[in-house]
Parts: sequence; structure tokens; C-alpha cells
Amino acid sequence: MNNLAEENTLIESIISGKKEDYAILVNRYKGFAFSLAVRVLKNREEAEEATQEAFIKAFQHLKHYKKESKFSSWLYRIVYNESINQTRKRKKTESFEIHKFDVPVQRKSDNMEIKDRKKYIDLALNNLPEQDSAIISLFYLQEMNLAEISEIMSLSSNNVKIKLHRARKKMAGALHRILKEESLTL
Repeated sequence: MNNLAEENTLIESIISGKKEDYAILVNRYKGFAFSLAVRVLKNREEAEEATQEAFIKAFQHLKHYKKESKFSSWLYRIVYNESINQTRKRKKTESFEIHKFDVPVQRKSDNMEIKDRKKYIDLALNNLPEQDSAIISLFYLQEMNLAEISEIMSLSSNNVKIKLHRARKKMAGALHRILKEESLTL
């Protein structure tokens, strides 16, 4: 049910009292919501808490959702804001856990190469500041456009474009450092 009209009907159903239908929305969006929180918080336990809190807030404020934008954009903005709020509440830690991407394996001979790519991309994303990591994840992994990212992050489209460009450069630098360190250990 990816149709916007069907999703809006589902939301109206939830607002009018059929609360159990909210599980459909949670199941549909929990994966990327969690991934976004991990990108910002760089900690799986905190990301789980932020994601859960975001879904609770979304449910509580569902009647205020304006159907001018996609529900996913509205929800991801709540997840992003909740994650940012959690970073403000805690001290910076140096424990980073790597979130694994779900990349389909094409051939067995490519399996090792794909695992290596995922590993290095994850490491590089985890070394970026949370906003840069979130922008890269939203643009490339969730395939959102600049306007949607702008809405989620409360930034202008031009600002998102500039930040995306800078985040790409930082990611390239992070990948270069990681691969250089990796080659020295061989």
C-alpha cells in the first residue's frame, strides 16, 4: 500500500479510532526510521529509544499531520528531531556501532566485495557528523529528493544541497582515511 491516497485513508481510519491500524504504518517505516536514528545517534540502543519515542509522538500528533507532504517525510522529521534531542541530552561517547545496509547479493564471487563496500561505507558514515550522515542516508539510501530532506531537517533546499555536497566530500575523505589505514595493516 504505497499509494498516497490509500495511506491517507489509513491515517484517517487511525484518527477516527481504529488505533490498531497504526501497526501497519509502524511496520512500513520502522526500518528506515531506525536507520536514520542510528545515523544521527551512532548508538543502537539510543536509536531504538529515539525511534520508539518518535513513533509514540507521531501517533499522539497524527491528527495534526497535514497531508500536504508524504507521511514518511513527516515521520522522518520527527525521528530526526527526536534523535537530535537525544544527542543534546547525552554526553558525546566514542562507542560507535555499525548499522548494516541491506544490499542484495548479486553473485557469490561479488559477495566479499559487497561486504567490504558495506563495511567501509558504514565506517565512513559513522565517522561523519550526525547531520551529514543523516543527509547522505536520506538522499542515497532512502532516495529522497532535496525538498523532502529540507522538510525533514528544517533547512532550505539550497542549504540541503550545499550540505549534501559538503557531506559527500567529508565522506570521500573519511573513506580515503579508512582505506589508507586498512592498507597499512595488510
